[in-house]
Amino acid sequence: MEMFMQADFVTATRDDLVEFSRALADGIAPARLGGGLPLIVSLSGTWNCGKSLVAEEIAGRISGISMNFRKVRGQGGAYHFQFRELAYIQQVSPWREERQTQKIKEAIEDQKNRPGMIFIQNAAEAARPVADIEITLKSSTPLPFYEILPLDETNTPSLMPLSRAGIEGLSLRRSYRAALAQNGPDWVRAVHLAIRKPDCMIPGFAEHLERFFQQPEVG
Repeated sequence: MEMFMQADFVTATRDDLVEFSRALADGIAPARLGGGLPLIVSLSGTWNCGKSLVAEEIAGRISGISMNFRKVRGQGGAYHFQFRELAYIQQVSPWREERQTQKIKEAIEDQKNRPGMIFIQNAAEAARPVADIEITLKSSTPLPFYEILPLDETNTPSLMPLSRAGIEGLSLRRSYRAALAQNGPDWVRAVHLAIRKPDCMIPGFAEHLERFFQQPEVG
């Protein structure tokens, strides 16, 4: 699938992550939300890194009411929302991805002809063919279940902790180190944003996210 836009940047605090989520929501085209198919956001990343927070903030910004990811469905005004956690970390690939793909198809069918959004969490590879927006959050926090199952049997690369090589590969080393030094590791995240379908965003939407994109990219 052709990529419309992608960006990598660092958020330093929880407030940064909330602000990013709301700014992204402000850039989503209302016409796309009201179409025959739901807008699909794929959220993936390391354990306990704020994926649910991002989903709740986007849905809450659009609907005007508080949303809770622990509830599978929500409604705000004219919009319907689904939140689907599909990690299935105890299953090995390719069975995990097959099950994720089936669950995504069921979620889309369930919301057909109803305006709104579906948030797919921790199923990046299975969601990629249908996702309008992809968001990956990475922290350096170790995953607790790495000690239970071999690494190559637990997760896809999108769920693996952030490494120093990964940060340097994204040319975000200086931003990441500065955020760690100023705020500590609790909420420092490397964020990857991919807009896959241009019709889901308003013209000039990147202006809403300008402060996040304007980071020095140095190795």
